[in-house]
Amino acid sequence: MKVFEKPNLSRDWKCPVCKTSDVKPITLVGIAGTEDDGIIECEQFHIDCMEPVWHKDQNVVGFSLRE
Repeated sequence: MKVFEKPNLSRDWKCPVCKTSDVKPITLVGIAGTEDDGIIECEQFHIDCMEPVWHKDQNVVGFSLRE
């Protein structure tokens, strides 16, 4: 997971979880169903708004969102 120092604030961006445009580290999260020829649309999320969770029985890593 790549972490960026600050969000791209163009287009009045707000974190989908905390609904703020605070300048703090973010990551890009792919949007399911938007894949096209190896390219996927993404949304920015503040790192501190997400908590990684490993579903060991399914071998899947997901994220719980902190509200």
